[in-house]
Formats: sequence, structure tokens, C-alpha cells
Amino acid sequence: MGRRIANRLRNPTAGAGCSFPQDKPDQKDAPRNPLKLKSHTADALQWRKATVRHPYEFGQFPVQVGRAEGQAGSSGEILGSWQIPGNGELVAVTRFAGFRVTPGAWHAPLFAAYFGHVIDTNEKLDAFLPVLRAAPWVSVDTEADSLHAYPEKVCLIQISTAAGDRLVDPLAPIDLPRFLETLRGHDLIMHGADYDLRLLWKHHRFTPRSVFDTMIAARLLGVRQFSLNSLVTRYLGLTLDKGMQKADWARRPLTERMEAYARNDTRHLKPLADKLRDELRHKGRLTWHEESCARQSQDCARDLEPDGNTVWRMKGSHLLNRPALAVLREIWRWREQEATASNRPPFFVLPHETLTHLAVAAVEARPVDPLLPRRFSDRRREGLRQAIQRGLALPPSQHPELLRFQSRRLSEAE
Repeated sequence: MGRRIANRLRNPTAGAGCSFPQDKPDQKDAPRNPLKLKSHTADALQWRKATVRHPYEFGQFPVQVGRAEGQAGSSGEILGSWQIPGNGELVAVTRFAGFRVTPGAWHAPLFAAYFGHVIDTNEKLDAFLPVLRAAPWVSVDTEADSLHAYPEKVCLIQISTAAGDRLVDPLAPIDLPRFLETLRGHDLIMHGADYDLRLLWKHHRFTPRSVFDTMIAARLLGVRQFSLNSLVTRYLGLTLDKGMQKADWARRPLTERMEAYARNDTRHLKPLADKLRDELRHKGRLTWHEESCARQSQDCARDLEPDGNTVWRMKGSHLLNRPALAVLREIWRWREQEATASNRPPFFVLPHETLTHLAVAAVEARPVDPLLPRRFSDRRREGLRQAIQRGLALPPSQHPELLRFQSRRLSEAE
């Protein structure tokens, strides 16, 4: 099928009248309703406004007149870019095939889940910003690639308003500061906003006007299970598909399932927030919630330098003596350099528990090779050996101190 798409892209006028290849494996997924294009002029530019009817979605998107380019493939998803060439034809690269659409005529169905809802061009952003400015409420979430890259980055920003759900692609060449400045003017509804706000501040210097955090609301109400899925089930009677939590969100194009997962993270926040707000008001805890959310936003908009005495400590390190802690610290620093250089999370280099085992083995003069993965390059072995030697060579006066924490579990009354 990928070869057929490539042929269509090389000769987009082939099959005039839009003879659409009906591959049997894909027929069952194809939308039944077709696509109709109409022309109009706006802001001195020629646009095509397409109304898309799809088994799951309904919406409108503008496509600016431009040059048609695309890449063929056979992944079974949206495979490339789409734009209007100078002769007024729309060349689309979809999971089915590349084909042309003539304005004013009905043609074969276009699978438009991706470019109908992902804002990845400034033209789409221009069309969306008025909707965002006028929105009476806005729900927001983000997706990052923390399981696949290091350091992580914001890969997707999900937006839900009364007008529908949209996915903003911060990895695309769009005017993201303009979008974030518009978003800043709203009171946002979020769930577990701490991580999202820290990422948005770290990478884009964004902080919202205010936030209604549904996780904080649930905890103030004494709800024991406060994940988004648990709250949506409890208050709205719905179950969300959480199977894409570990997906690589830097991947493009997004799959249909990734898009559906991302939209679900914000789609139900408004009705959920309404119910939680009513309960908070009924119990006299709405002010507590406002104060907690304001404090969270303030804490997330800070540039805190990592504590050099604690940032490298990990699960199990409290059991080590001071010489082993010195070795662990040097191994951790080496692993950070390796992770950054390879753009992979640190645990891809060596798991946390392996670092503590290596530190103990080194101090006890036991061989460390049996603790290493089989596929561990000679270069990394040498770098690790040098890190261990640096830790062992430190005098006792430079060994890390042992930390003793005293914790107390809150009572039910508290």
C-alpha cells in the first residue's frame, strides 16, 4: 500500500475524478460520509473551508493555498502533509491513499482525525485563537516524552473548550508564545497540574492566571482514589482508556489512539470540576482549594537549583555508608552525562537499583561486571570504571553525610 501512495504523490492527477483505492483491510475503518470543499476569501488570502464528517468527530478547518508536498509510507496512519496546490486541488496523504479533491464536488471520504484537530501550522493557530479568546472556560493538559528522552520536553498541549477539543503541537513550527499568551488570560481547569505547570514554566515561561485542579479538589474532599480515571468513573460514570500513558509523545504523526487518549485527558474536566466545586462549596472548603491551587502555581513558577546534597540520592541510598555514598554520587553524575548525551532517560543507561548495588560492590572490593547489562559498551564500561575510582579516591572528609529523616503520618482527623 505504501508503494501505491508513493505513486499517487508523484502523480497526484492520476485517477482523475478521484478513483479511490478501496483496500479491503481499510474499508471497515473508512468514514461513510464524504468531504465537500467550498471557497471563500478571508484576510486577503484564498482559503478552502472544509466541513469534515467523521465517525468520531465533526468540525471545520481552514487550509491555506500553497504547495503540495507529502511523504509516503505504510504505517497505517496519516502519512504526510497536505496543502492546496496552485491549481486548487487538495492533495491528502492519509492512511488510505494520496488523492485529490476538487472544490464544490463530492468525493471519497477523507480520514481527517489528525489534521482536523491537531494545530501544527500558524494558519490553524490563527483560526483557533479567536475561539480560545472567546472561550468561557478552558481545560488543559500536557504530554511529555519523559520516558523516551532526556531532558524531557512538552510534546503536546491538549485544550478543551465549549467549542470542542484541540491538540496543540509545540514541536511544530508555530507561534507558540502567541498561543500561550492567549491561554494565560484564562482560568484553567487541570488535573494534577503540578508536573504540567513545572514543565510549561521550565520550557516556555508560562504560568496561568489561575487553576482549578481537580486532583486537589478530590483530596480536599477526602476522596481516596483521585486519579483522573477514578474521578471520571466516580462522578461521571465513564471509563477512560489509559493504555497510551507510556507512549512516545514526540512521535509524529500521532496515531488515532494517541489522539483519542490525549483528548480524553481534558474533555471531561469541565463537568468533573463543576461537580467537585459544588461539593467543595457545600462543605465550606472552596476557599481552601483556591488557596492550595494558588500556592501550587506559585511553587511551580520558580527556578530552583537542585540540592547538590540530595539530588543524587535515590531509593535504597539511605542504607549505604558514607564511602558507598561517595561512589554512588560519582556514578550518578556519570549516568547524568550519559543520559543527556544520548537523549535517553537515565534508567535506560542503568536502573536506579543497579547504581546502589554498584556502589556497595565497589566499596567491598567485589567485581562490578556481573551487575552490568550484557549489552554495555566498552566506552560506557570505561566511563563507569573511572567514576567508581573517583568515588573511591575521595578522602573521608569529602564523603557525603548520612541523612536522617523523621516523618509522621497524618491522622484521619488531620
